[in-house]
Amino acid sequence: MAGGDAKADGHDKVQCAECGRWFVSVANHVWRAHGVTADQAKHDLDQDALVSPEAAVGWSSWQDVADWAVANDAGWLEIGARLGASWRMARTNAKAEGVALPRGGRDSRNDQFDQQIHAVGTTLGYHGVSDLLDRTRHLNDVELAGLLGVKPERARTFRRRHGFDSPGRQYPDKGEVQAAVIARWQARFGAVGWTSWQDAIDWAQTCNGTWAEVAAHLGVSDTLVRQRAAKECVIMPRKITAHEAELLELARTQVAETSALWQARPQRLTSWLSRQRARYANGVRTRAMVELSRIDPTWHLGIREHPTHVI
Repeated sequence: MAGGDAKADGHDKVQCAECGRWFVSVANHVWRAHGVTADQAKHDLDQDALVSPEAAVGWSSWQDVADWAVANDAGWLEIGARLGASWRMARTNAKAEGVALPRGGRDSRNDQFDQQIHAVGTTLGYHGVSDLLDRTRHLNDVELAGLLGVKPERARTFRRRHGFDSPGRQYPDKGEVQAAVIARWQARFGAVGWTSWQDAIDWAQTCNGTWAEVAAHLGVSDTLVRQRAAKECVIMPRKITAHEAELLELARTQVAETSALWQARPQRLTSWLSRQRARYANGVRTRAMVELSRIDPTWHLGIREHPTHVI
């Protein structure tokens, strides 16, 4: 299909043997203008000669080509060479006529694998490979592999080789996953006598612990507890600071002297207690507040609210 070579504008040119025009590449031109593929143009073949194999070597049809390949243990490479074309062109034209060569060495291994799968399928109640593949369409590759006792890659290849596509990845229902996660955490809490994350926080405050102590108490990793607590928007109160520890010691001294914190006298203690009462009223709970409740269960009440206050 291509003619001689020439140089024009500093580029190598190829002449089309059909129309005589010059191109840097004739591949697109011969297909669009003359209906000939690039491989046919490369081998200077007439399209009719390739479609009709008998024109080259006396074959009458593509089935004769397949029969010759079987008799001579040949493949598409040998057929393409006899036709003067590439093996891909020969196989493509034969496939268009519905003709394929028997399986070669690699396909023989596939046949052996199919026989093994057939034997396994028979024991499972399937009637042949096709019946097995048809009745397991709903299974993903991992599930099919588990059924057949092979690797997922082998199961996927096995399916595709027989024209069955693997179903898309099957994602579990998000609601079911969330319910399962909640159930697992409830079981963990129940094992230590808790019912919620607030119980975990209260326990940590009581023993002045952190997420690490909570995780150890639950018997799971620190990372798992922190990740789940973050999803539940649960915040671990900070530990007692040195300043708070000093004020708590003053509170103990005050209670020992007066029996109640509402009668506290040191200015810095009364100021701090006022701030803590305001935070407590707004729903804030800290480790210092837990300790204050141990010192005086009524610490959060104002003077006029205190049950022992006398006007």
